[in-house]
Amino acid sequence: MSGRPVEASMLIRRPPAEVFAAFVNPMVLRKFWLSDASGPLAPGARVHWKFMVPGAETGVVVRRFEAPHHLAFEWTGGMQVEMRFEAIDGTATHLTVA
Repeated sequence: MSGRPVEASMLIRRPPAEVFAAFVNPMVLRKFWLSDASGPLAPGARVHWKFMVPGAETGVVVRRFEAPHHLAFEWTGGMQVEMRFEAIDGTATHLTVA
């Protein structure tokens, strides 16, 4: 792997607090991203995620938790993930993941 940063963003037509909560709550994550999670994301949390792709799983350590604006965590192997939730007109969120 080259180690070069990658960034993606999208507009989600829900307020930042709702979008942020969807990413920290394992019950919601199981609806769109994961097949299983050992617990919720919270400040300093250490959890285990199993993705919907068979065999894809990782440990997750939360490094930054500032609801509902910023979430950063590290996957097994040192991959850093940073999520920023920006309010758009109070009804939508511009989500950026790097």
